[in-house]
Amino acid sequence: MRYPLRSNFVFPTRGIVDKLLTMWEDFRVGRRERRNRKRVDLRQLSPKREPLVHNELPLVFVTRNELTILPAFLNHYRLLGVTRFICVDDQSTDGTSEFLMSQPDVDVWTSGVRFVEARRGRLWREQLFEIYGVGRWYINVDADELLVYDQCTKYSLKDLTRRLEQLGETRMPAPMIDFYGDGAEIQISGEDNLKPWKTAKYFDPEGYEVLLEKRGISVVGGPRARVFGDVPQLIKYPVIYWDTACQFGSSIHRPLPYSRKLLFDLGCAPAL
Repeated sequence: MRYPLRSNFVFPTRGIVDKLLTMWEDFRVGRRERRNRKRVDLRQLSPKREPLVHNELPLVFVTRNELTILPAFLNHYRLLGVTRFICVDDQSTDGTSEFLMSQPDVDVWTSGVRFVEARRGRLWREQLFEIYGVGRWYINVDADELLVYDQCTKYSLKDLTRRLEQLGETRMPAPMIDFYGDGAEIQISGEDNLKPWKTAKYFDPEGYEVLLEKRGISVVGGPRARVFGDVPQLIKYPVIYWDTACQFGSSIHRPLPYSRKLLFDLGCAPAL
């Protein structure tokens, strides 16, 4: 098992000034987020289950009207070793909530607060981490995000988190790669359980800009920039050890504390 994949790409060296700027951002943004943090309405729809035990690996996600992709999503992460799915359904109308409540390993929550009011779901996620327990590993993704890592067909996510612990790491970065079709209309039924990339199999292999900033790694570009002129962050930390120091800050893409990401962001983690 190798993570991360080795390449000839080398990030610029971070000097003492860069590290001090990251520490300042940790302090400044962290203080602001603690001051402005608030609890939001969350209600569990599914039957209450036993609390998470030590060896479980939970996944937290937010969804709205994504019934067609949820079977493939759940199956993908079950094969990787996720033992509990924790979902906030943002008032779906397509049967998403009913489908999820029929799944024995999915805890379904809802809220009277909408996605944008919950700071694009960040407040929901932070509150769920608190409810289910801090000081543990979580998979933190969206319903249209399928995590793939080197040798994932051989090594489970639990194997990955154990290796991260051996490296002294508490989170793992991953670029977000958009897949799309050949121009024809794509129909996804959800019933055949096909991986989305079996239907939409094209992606941009280049045209990305990778930078190391004071808040960590930055990835922009791809088809969103090429076609739409849009430059959202295409980096996330889908595997994260969540403790009392963690917050999402201004974006789910680069969670606090920023300084925890420095080892991997510098590209100096040893291969597995």
